[in-house]
Amino acid sequence: MNSNMHLETLVWLNKQIDDIHAQSVLVGELLMGEDDPRILKKYDEKLASLEKQLDVNNKKVEMERKMITDCYED
Repeated sequence: MNSNMHLETLVWLNKQIDDIHAQSVLVGELLMGEDDPRILKKYDEKLASLEKQLDVNNKKVEMERKMITDCYED
């Protein structure tokens, strides 16, 4: 894979990360003033899922950055 492909992957991953942040903000806004424990639990689970996705994507970003660096070092 050449550096351009890694850059395209990095751009795509950053878009995914932005989307996850936007979803997290939306969930937070939906929870404002909510006090039903069932609904709170559901959204807590959704936030945990988004956090896990974010962690995975951040690791992928670091891996892509390393691969880009390696391409330029060769």
